[in-house]
Amino acid sequence: MSGLLSTLGGVAEGALLGGGGGAVLGGLSGLLGGSASSLTGNASNAELQAAMAASEQDQVKNQIDQMGFDSQMQWQNTWFNQMLEQKSQSMEQVNELRDVAMQQRKADDSITKEYIQAIKS
Repeated sequence: MSGLLSTLGGVAEGALLGGGGGAVLGGLSGLLGGSASSLTGNASNAELQAAMAASEQDQVKNQIDQMGFDSQMQWQNTWFNQMLEQKSQSMEQVNELRDVAMQQRKADDSITKEYIQAIKS
């Protein structure tokens, strides 16, 4: 009889504290000898722990995403620096070829001037 009374008391307490779901939890709690609030508290703790675990998983996922982003940026940086270095080397080569061409023109002009001098004399 005492088990039935504590079950009914638990149902009443659970209904007052948590509505229909609380009544079920309160009835179970009364049957087991606890109180509805401790069962509801345990359920809330489980929900909180699940939410915290989900939050930690989100943080880990964000960290992994950030590592991938950082790696991609590092690769782009390296590629860009190599491209600039190659372009710089190409510009140096073009400048050297331009200098050689200018020297060749000066030599050609000098030969042309000597040829013109030879024709005049």
